[in-house]
Amino acid sequence: MGGKEFPQRWAREGIPAPAAAAGDRVAELDRWRAQHRFYHSQIAQYLQFAIAGGESVLLLGCEDGALLSALGAARGLGVDRCPQLIGAARRRHPGFEFVAAADYAVDTDDRFDCVVLNDITGAADDLFTLLGRVRRMCRDDGRVVIVQHNYLWRPALRLAAAMGLKRPDATPNLLSAGDLRVLLGGAGFDVTDVRAKLFCPLGMLGLGRAINWVAGLIPLINRLACVEIVVARPVFALCDDARRRKTATVVLTVRDERENIEPMVRALPAVGAETEIVFVEGHSTDGTREEIERV
Repeated sequence: MGGKEFPQRWAREGIPAPAAAAGDRVAELDRWRAQHRFYHSQIAQYLQFAIAGGESVLLLGCEDGALLSALGAARGLGVDRCPQLIGAARRRHPGFEFVAAADYAVDTDDRFDCVVLNDITGAADDLFTLLGRVRRMCRDDGRVVIVQHNYLWRPALRLAAAMGLKRPDATPNLLSAGDLRVLLGGAGFDVTDVRAKLFCPLGMLGLGRAINWVAGLIPLINRLACVEIVVARPVFALCDDARRRKTATVVLTVRDERENIEPMVRALPAVGAETEIVFVEGHSTDGTREEIERV
């Protein structure tokens, strides 16, 4: 990409707002980053270990571009849903390309050595569709790196948000590594590594770094880290023809869900050659069984 301009359709989606109008979200991000420098520096270090410098990187959830710049990518594309943050990213890191896109649905024919999903798995409206799109943008010998909060920290994160110690809109929903493994497998990826990182998100004059190092060495305790980094690679064994020949069965348990039956069926994506839906109906009294048969 380098200095090459993006197609006009991208520019229409991601025109940065004037600096005066873009200040709110950018100032908020700067304030949070200044208050939590240790957390952000640790995330950058973990990703620098997983991603070799000089690669082409697609970063979904790029915010103001600081993380993409820290990765030392030879060629980089940053995507975020907020046009204000994209405007700041373009001003602060002109060596990379940045695009604003609803639900991170960037439209490009380029393929990347590494695709990073930065704390967006719980915020994406349709994660499975997004991962399918990521597969098309990832080189066959590339990889996907997902950074997300550990779902076991959900109560602590809610408390931190209520106390003003965490941005309240950062992780509306948390998935387990097992959930991601299933979704990634369906999208054509094989999970190769799950790393638990950052047991203590605070520096505490060097004590936080020591806690993170020691806790990572203790069996079972190392599953309680605040952040999980999931690494996956494209599956070579399943070419497009083989994937189309595979079938899937979706099992749904329902009771008194009459009004939800048709929307659920319509929302399910087609997977492989055939997708079978099995309803387990629990003695409903509102006509759920009849609605299942009708649909």
